[in-house]
Amino acid sequence: MDIVHSSNIKASDRRFFSELYRYTFPEIRATNRNMAMDEKNYIENVNYTFIMGLAYDLSIFRCLGLPSEIPNYIAYLKKAIDLRKENAEYLIHGKFVDTDGFSVDHPEMRCIGYVAKDGSLGVACWNTAKEEVTFTLTGENGNVRTETMEANSIAFYTL
Repeated sequence: MDIVHSSNIKASDRRFFSELYRYTFPEIRATNRNMAMDEKNYIENVNYTFIMGLAYDLSIFRCLGLPSEIPNYIAYLKKAIDLRKENAEYLIHGKFVDTDGFSVDHPEMRCIGYVAKDGSLGVACWNTAKEEVTFTLTGENGNVRTETMEANSIAFYTL
């Protein structure tokens, strides 16, 4: 299923509402097909795809180029894929729950929850701000984490 496809708006724009589909159909593996800008805006697209649990669809120069032609993009994408693999019990094998089970106290933070098969909650976060942000995640289970993230970066936390 392709739920983000060449919409000509930035991934940080709240008009992207992939959460609706991911929450309603969490078992469907969906892709972000809006990643074709290669060296332009790749960080935002990779970050959005990471927190949403979407599959990366890398179409280099609309399938006419090679990964070696976009080394910065490939290096950043590898970091995001490694982070996803490190938290596979949530991001790959878990269930997308959007913002159920936790809250975040900063408006520039986009955080999406995933529940692992053991019932534990993990949260994929993206700092969409242009500066470092300190924020607090509060789980309905009483767990609280205060974290600091660099501008336009992603991270994963358990609650």
